[in-house]
Amino acid sequence: MSYIDEVLQQLGSISSDDILQRIGGDFYGSGVDWNQLLDYPQFVQDIVFLVDMDSALMMDGDVLINNFDRVPNMILALKNIRADTDSLLLQEIYDEYVLSLDYDEVKANEIWSVTISDLYKKMYYMTGFDIWSLLIDYVDREKNHLING
Repeated sequence: MSYIDEVLQQLGSISSDDILQRIGGDFYGSGVDWNQLLDYPQFVQDIVFLVDMDSALMMDGDVLINNFDRVPNMILALKNIRADTDSLLLQEIYDEYVLSLDYDEVKANEIWSVTISDLYKKMYYMTGFDIWSLLIDYVDREKNHLING
């Protein structure tokens, strides 16, 4: 049994903020791999993908370098919590990056340094928009749905 299973067993007795902190905060050191994560309910996946996205943005200012294959999951997580502007921005960043792969290195660097950089500047972590309250509201809804059927 993983720590996520333990959290899910306690849904009725812990707050959504506690769920977020425990699932998001313990994932990297837990031994649960990314493929196993996909076996859990969508809201659990969304917590981890948003924490992963936020960590990459805060440390690198970019989610594409080390997390390219997880970006579609991050976009879905943003959609699920109703962070519509940020989900559209991240989708556009992802699409621009994929397009830049078809260009020569000079053109790709130009797209990266101008277009993608400008899009990142509009995301929550640069504007102060609070995605975490949206995530907690989403976890509340999903937790209540699981508890009450």
